Amino acid sequence: KSEVFVSASMIKLLILCEFIDQIDKKNISLDQNYTYKEEDKVIDRKDIDLLIIDNIDNVIYEFTNAVIEKDIEKVSYMYNNFKKENVSFDYLVSSLYNVFRQSLIIKMLYNDGKSNLEISKVIGKKEFYVKKMLERLYIYSEDDISNLIIKLAKIELDYKSGKSNIDMLEIFLLDIDK
Repeated sequence: KSEVFVSASMIKLLILCEFIDQIDKKNISLDQNYTYKEEDKVIDRKDIDLLIIDNIDNVIYEFTNAVIEKDIEKVSYMYNNFKKENVSFDYLVSSLYNVFRQSLIIKMLYNDGKSNLEISKVIGKKEFYVKKMLERLYIYSEDDISNLIIKLAKIELDYKSGKSNIDMLEIFLLDIDK
């Protein structure tokens, strides 16, 4: 292997960011950085940030998948992190609403006999996405999904109108497996 320079300050940053924990969680290896840094062989702050900071869209995608899959442990963990990071209530509710709305469309089209390819063209996603969503949605009926959408709408309405003084979204998420 060729040598790559990592300054003392970057090593401290790695330690401060609990990089070892991040490697475990995300299966990221420094080998990826070695390959990436073929030209200047210097790992800097920008490279570290790319490794340890998740794009919020990827995190929300993972979160909504966990909700659909009824993975309460993962949902709870992620939701608590969102609260610590002050992720907007509106952003979370609208993300969940959108994924369940799209899920309902996928489920209805599938139940109408449409192929994965036909569904992918209607919703503007790849066929593989439709296949994976159908696998996740197997446990849901159209009515189940519709009821979840209605519950989310009620939670948002109560929140915005000030009728709810407790975290109804958290209760919704913890009850998702029932």
